[in-house]
Order: sequence, then structure tokens, then C-alpha cells
Amino acid sequence: MKILRPILIVFTAILALAILNMQTSTSGVFFGPLLDEFGLSRQTMVSVPLFVSLPFLLVAGIVYDWRGGRLVIIVGSIVAALASFGISRTNSPSQFMVLYSFFSVGGALFGGIVPLLMLANWFVRLRGIFIGVVISVASIGTVVAPPLAANLISNLGWRIPYLILGFLPLVLVPLALIIKRRPEDDDSVPDFGIISDRATLLGQWSPLAARRYHPAYDAQGLMLGLKAYSLSFGKNGAMLGILAGFLLVAITFIAYASKVGMSTHLVPHLVGYGVRVAVAARSLAAMTMIVPAGALVLGVLSDFIHSRICLAASLAILGVGILMFVADLHSLAPPLVMGFGQGGLICLVTVVLADYFGRGVLGTLRGILGMLVAIAGLIGGLFLGYVFDATGGYSTGFVGMGRVVLLCAALAIFMWPPRYEKLPTS
Repeated sequence: MKILRPILIVFTAILALAILNMQTSTSGVFFGPLLDEFGLSRQTMVSVPLFVSLPFLLVAGIVYDWRGGRLVIIVGSIVAALASFGISRTNSPSQFMVLYSFFSVGGALFGGIVPLLMLANWFVRLRGIFIGVVISVASIGTVVAPPLAANLISNLGWRIPYLILGFLPLVLVPLALIIKRRPEDDDSVPDFGIISDRATLLGQWSPLAARRYHPAYDAQGLMLGLKAYSLSFGKNGAMLGILAGFLLVAITFIAYASKVGMSTHLVPHLVGYGVRVAVAARSLAAMTMIVPAGALVLGVLSDFIHSRICLAASLAILGVGILMFVADLHSLAPPLVMGFGQGGLICLVTVVLADYFGRGVLGTLRGILGMLVAIAGLIGGLFLGYVFDATGGYSTGFVGMGRVVLLCAALAIFMWPPRYEKLPTS
């Protein structure tokens, strides 16, 4: 079972992310029928479930640090299934909004951050590879689900397809029963036990992976992570750890505001310049479809090159892509560049957080960051909407976002990590 469990962890993470991707990617397909059925505004349907589900990202992280992902996945799956059953049978707008919010809460619990926490806790030296691969494979749901949902809705109406979509998370329940918080709870070691404390990813030739696993603190938590900074850089070294944490939060907030803002307003911007809707939609599809490649490539590289360098690279790629998009609206190259950078960002935030502060309170830290990321996405969309209202176009806002993201890339270089290889092991 010790050999089998990490394989099941990876499979469960893929399935949880894939199901959540299906639910989120089909939300636009269901929007029309739901708006027609219940007469609600688009703003209400987007904002209310978002704000209701936000605290549950933090709850999921705290519970993971305490007990692991089993309880969170089971509860989230059941909540999502029950909410979808209620939605498929209700005709009341108020009941729909309550149930729709619970549906979002279920997704936040079983698929929001828990799959990434599972991977970051079970894999240390191979962390970037497995997170990148899982994000890439799970993204298949975003390609397959929307056309399938649209076809089902056209033939069956929206209620039965929504019920099917809501009951999918129940397949996670039996898998969740075998999940443990981290390999140490199973009397095992990370990375299938194939990499020792002193080894690196490809043997002894490179010290790059030595930053990741240090038995003095890795599975303990934030305070010992900050102590590692003090031991590395002297009595004031912990301030570097606090600064790195604040920089990571600020960089992630700004980057996700730009990421979501661009995704939301890319098509309206193109249409405003006379580009046909079908062509504009193709640009958005190109950006979305390249995201898995960015997660995979930059995730794998982070197991060879320091994860903060890979994060800086993903931000630089995203920023350059935004500025390219402003300069050339008719090429698919800018959306592809932006999507590649977005993929790296999605993968590397969790990798960097675990690299810097260990696994002890990773869930809590990632939960806080997850809440901020969701708020950032909302702010990014609102900001670009304000720019459009004030200037009559999006270009000024896009250029500003591109430049700020490039600044974040430069700042990421200066998030100095503790020199773990110089720390005592006991």
C-alpha cells in the first residue's frame, strides 16, 4: 500500500481538478439557460457564489494541515452533489442562488486547493514535475466538457446535464478514504522513497534540489521555516523570510488580477476593434489551450532551476504576452504567449510557497493565498471595466497590467530563499 498510495494520490488529484475544471468551464454554457429560467443578473450569479465560497478555501487549507484531505474531499463532493440535485428541481430564484452558492462551496472544498496540497505534501524533490503534469492532464476537462454540455443541453434541457455534472464529484469519495495528509503519516517518505535526503533529481551531479528537503524543518511549518532564514542569513535573517512571503503574496495578487482581467476582457477588446466574434473567441481558446503546456514545462523546470526563477520567467512571459497583444490584435501569437505564462503561474505559486516555508502549515498559507487570488481576479475584471468606461477602450489598462506584471517578474528574482544546505540537520 505504501507504493500504491502515492499513485492513488496523483490519480485523485487529477480527477478532482478535472471535475472542477469541467464545472467551471461549462458555467458559461449553462449561464444562458439559467438566466432565462430564473431571471437573475449575470453579476449576481458570478459574485454571490464567489464571495460565499471564498472562506472555504481557507477552511480547506486549515483542515488539510490538521487532518489531511480526506474529510474535505468527502464533504465537498457530497455538498456539490446535493446542491446540484436541488438546483435541477427548483423553480425559485432565491432557492437557486442558495443552492448555486453551496455548489460553489463544494467545488472550493474538493477541488479548490486540496489537490495541489496533496501533491505538494507527498512530493518534495519531484514537486514541480507532479504538479505540472497533474494540472496539464486535468485540463483536458476544459476542452471536452463545454461542447459536450452544450450538446446535452440542446437535446435534454439544462436540468439533467447539470445533475450529471454535480454528481461527478461523488466518484472521489471512495478514493478519499485512502488519502493521508503526507507520506510521513504512512511511515513513508516523499517522492516514492526513491530520492534520499542527499540525492538530487538526477543523481549527485547537481545541488539544485537540495533546497527542498531539509529534515530540520520541512514538515514542521512556518516558524521553523523562518528560523531557517535566521540561521542562513544571521540574526535578522527572518525578516528576509517575512519579506519573501509578502513579495509572493503581492506578486501573486497582481499577476492573477491581470490574468483574470485579460481573460474576461480579451474578446470584448478585439470585437471593439472590429475583429469578428468567432475570431476573437479563437484567440481566447488559443490562450486557454496553451495553459497546460506552460504548467508542464515550467513545473518540470522548477525541479532543476530554482522555483523563484521559474516563477519570474512565467511572469515575464505573461507580461510580454500582454504587451504583444496590445501591439498586434490579429495574431494568435500573443494569446499563446499569455496562456503559457498563465500556466506557469498556476503551477508555481504552490511550488514556491512549499519550497520556502515547508509543508507544516502549507494548507493554511495556500488557503489565504487562494482567497486573495479569487478577490484579485474580481478586482482585475472591475479595473479593466473602469478603464474602458473612463477612456473608451482597454488599451491603457492592458499596457499598465503588462508593465506591472513585468515589474513583478523582476521582484520575484529578489525573493531570496534560505540556504537550506548550510543548516544543521538536528
